Amino acid sequence: DVVGHLLEWLSDDEQTELRRIFTVWFVRVWLPRHAPRGEATDWQRLTDLKEVYRMLQERSSEWPKRWEEKGRQEGRQEGREEGRREAAHNMLLRTQFDDTTIAEIVGLEVSEISALRAELKH
Repeated sequence: DVVGHLLEWLSDDEQTELRRIFTVWFVRVWLPRHAPRGEATDWQRLTDLKEVYRMLQERSSEWPKRWEEKGRQEGRQEGREEGRREAAHNMLLRTQFDDTTIAEIVGLEVSEISALRAELKH
């Protein structure tokens, strides 16, 4: 909506240079920070504020879904890592396995297992 209002405000012919400046700013600054990463190359070809506005109208409604999915993926990854650490913690408490064996079983680095073992001793 803001870009639409900006477009209306800058609709006069004498505002051509200002529209170009806003277009460059959107393409080089705002969109790379806010648009999903995979769309960055699509934005680079935009040369007019009207094009920026149309593309935002078409695509921005999909961005929250992408951000949500990315958040889910990151959450699942964090959950897996937490599960690995918990499994390693339990193995350290309940088995006599060495750090290398535990690391191989749970999929963590040996240094992480060693650090967990050191924490348990304190």
